[in-house]
Amino acid sequence: LYAATAVHPTEAYLLRVEDNAGNSLVYSGDTAWTDNLAHIAAGADVFLCEATWGENAEGQPSGMHISGEDAGRAAQAAGVGKLVLTHIPPWGDADAAVRGAARHYDGEILVARPGMRITVS
Repeated sequence: LYAATAVHPTEAYLLRVEDNAGNSLVYSGDTAWTDNLAHIAAGADVFLCEATWGENAEGQPSGMHISGEDAGRAAQAAGVGKLVLTHIPPWGDADAAVRGAARHYDGEILVARPGMRITVS
């Protein structure tokens, strides 16, 4: 288990979990943009990343969350195997968050759903 400091008004961390075979899952938690995202996610099989602000962060408060575009930028820079967008509020636009991520990340993009299961390998 690895952790790095996130950027959020309350204490928050980015987490990386690996098994003995080297399979890895990285979770962004709540965070604004930080270079730590791509650093801790480097080469991860699955990157579970918040996209609270939807497609982009234009007009949103700083220092709290990221958008689909930011998640896609971090995923591409980190070379992750799969990007799973999460922390999209019920009134948010998940399709817009995916569009934003796809502008920067050319791998598989999913939206987290209740009860969803993902195999990390």
